[in-house]
Amino acid sequence: MMERTCLLLLVVLQILSPGATGCEVVPADIENGFYHRIGSTLLQAVCYPGFQQTGLEWRTCNVTSGQWSQAYSTCTDIDECEEWNDQAAGSGSGDGASLDADEEAELCHLQANCINTQGSYSCSCKDGFTGDGVEICDEVRQEDGCPSVEAPRHGSVLVEGQRASFTCEEGYRLYGPQMLRCVQGSWRGRPPFCRKYTVCPDPEHPENGRRRVTNLRPGGQVFYFCDRGHDLIGPRLRRCQASGRWSGISATCQAPQTLQEVAASLKEDFVDRIKSFTNSSRGRNFLGRLSRGSAGLDLVFALDKSSSIDAVDFNRAIQFTRSIINEFGVTNREGGTQVALVTFGSQAQLEWNLGQLDSKRKVLRQLRQLQPEGGGTALTDALQTVLNDVLPVTRVGAKRALFIITDGKSNVGASPGVFARRLREEEAFEVFAVGVGANIDKNELNSVASQPFTSHVFLINDFSNFDTLVNTIAEKEIDYEQCGRAKPAQLVAGQCGSGGRVVGGTEAAKGAWPWLVAIYQERRQGVQLVCGGALIAKDWVLTAAHCLERRRERVSPDQLYVVAGEHARDQEEGTEQYVYVQEYHVPPEYRPDRLDYDIALLKLSTPSQLGPFVRTLCLPKGNLRDSYQTRAGSTVLFAGWGATDPVRPGEVPGIPTLVPQELCLPIVSQPVCEKSTVVPITQRQLCAGYRFQEKDACRGDSGGPLVVKHRDNLWGIVGIMSWGEGCAQPNKYGIYTRVETFLDWITDTTGLN
Repeated sequence: MMERTCLLLLVVLQILSPGATGCEVVPADIENGFYHRIGSTLLQAVCYPGFQQTGLEWRTCNVTSGQWSQAYSTCTDIDECEEWNDQAAGSGSGDGASLDADEEAELCHLQANCINTQGSYSCSCKDGFTGDGVEICDEVRQEDGCPSVEAPRHGSVLVEGQRASFTCEEGYRLYGPQMLRCVQGSWRGRPPFCRKYTVCPDPEHPENGRRRVTNLRPGGQVFYFCDRGHDLIGPRLRRCQASGRWSGISATCQAPQTLQEVAASLKEDFVDRIKSFTNSSRGRNFLGRLSRGSAGLDLVFALDKSSSIDAVDFNRAIQFTRSIINEFGVTNREGGTQVALVTFGSQAQLEWNLGQLDSKRKVLRQLRQLQPEGGGTALTDALQTVLNDVLPVTRVGAKRALFIITDGKSNVGASPGVFARRLREEEAFEVFAVGVGANIDKNELNSVASQPFTSHVFLINDFSNFDTLVNTIAEKEIDYEQCGRAKPAQLVAGQCGSGGRVVGGTEAAKGAWPWLVAIYQERRQGVQLVCGGALIAKDWVLTAAHCLERRRERVSPDQLYVVAGEHARDQEEGTEQYVYVQEYHVPPEYRPDRLDYDIALLKLSTPSQLGPFVRTLCLPKGNLRDSYQTRAGSTVLFAGWGATDPVRPGEVPGIPTLVPQELCLPIVSQPVCEKSTVVPITQRQLCAGYRFQEKDACRGDSGGPLVVKHRDNLWGIVGIMSWGEGCAQPNKYGIYTRVETFLDWITDTTGLN
């Protein structure tokens, strides 16, 4: 215990040492592991799951020489099969009985062999037996009848008695008979084949607007139109691509925002979100008790000072910029905010660069000296200046944000969209824009700003509105208590038709799933991600009961902690909140061998601090609409850090991903689900997934929430990832605990309404 205390003290001293400049270059990752940087002067060797760390775990930086210590660590493979094969050798039996699927990864079926692989292992039934090797190894029996029939390429065949039924993968169409009959030992008829058939999903009608679709095949187009008094947010035209996805993002029709709505959006979507990345912002002190720190904020302003802006209006824009800087602060200390300012009229001018002014007082003094210039609107030149002059001095790992204020259309040089796209997509800048007045080109701002446009583009009528914005932002406190709110939501129904495989999924945007938490267990080999979960109250997390077990034994609560606000698991982004588990609860009916009642509640030792990246998820209301939204064929969404490669039954999934993946899934009917598995499916469970597409939840996703969007635009939980046979396998689905059936238990345990 004393050794661990000293080590933690060393970590704190290394991070807080004011004179430490740090070592710039992080050593190459260890084979089968990586170095996790803590502060500027400490590295921790971390091994991937399935490997154990040997050698010295820590490396320190010599701040004088700028070199890391020469202590080395290695990650060696753990032979998970050694102990299991020894035990199985003396306990095998020929009855083909199944072991339960919740057994820890070391166990295979009694009639299977455990095969060790680098960082993992697999289970394979012994000769004379067939099955997945984990739950099933049935004895092979020869029966009279027709010879085996091959499945068509990109399809499958199901033989039931004397009939063989054929189906094709999604995106393929069956040509030929759907069924063949076995007559006198041979199949009658020519076998069918599958041919690719791609269509895009039918796009949704925008609220307060309409859409016109030419066709749903590749090359087809959809045009969007908005009702009078509403602005089109997003592209007017989208095309169906060969992948079966529509180009661009879904368009929406939005009524003009009131000034108060603009102020609230600026406060929530810009100020509150971005200040989480810096230690020098207002309101950071409380979060600091829960978060390990932030990587810092590199904030760049681009101010229009063209001839259409007089001295009075330009001063209003300056005062608004001052108010933003007051929120974020300025410092050259590690983890703080650094500010650069570019102005543009007929040409762009870099007024000062990142790190040149090391205090808020100096920045505010420089702002007072700026004057309007006149001339054109060289926004493109300003973006090039950011790329050429500001980008090279940005800090590694720091959040990059660009805030543009302009009153007109760019009229000097090329279109700014090309340079803005490079800043966003290649250089990781999040771009915000404020457009002032009637002459603003909304489409141009949309091409410059990050998506979604509703939380990155802000329009006001004239410069006098800045006075109101300054006062409102300073005074307004956003209410983050409402459950089920999330920005930005990346997945939309119009994109759920195809594409992506958590096996498969799209990388989730930071803040898109603010209720998603990562659950970690402290083990002798180190800390390991065990499951996901959903924050349903400040101090309650909903997850799966099997997440709390290891080798058939319950894990002690003091070994568990959750990280809310987590996104990239290998980085400290400043939004994370680390909270230990005080206690947990599971239904008394839960039994690991039954795969039923797989739900648990974690009571946190400290309430989490709600904000843009940490919010709660709504529980079901227990009404007919909840049942309607989980009917067969309806679309639900899932996100998690699970493995991203397909896994056959009996194989062990790979390493969980570092960034959460999100995907759309269809609800599968109870009869179809029951036919896909030998494990009983109860009314407390629901199935979701695709029959053929490689899209599914996987290892590391257990306990994660399955969600739907209600009519009031609030997100609610309908399921908890419980189990599956492999990951993204044909004719296999993900099994989720149906949360609606446990509402009484949840409210009785937590006291929540």
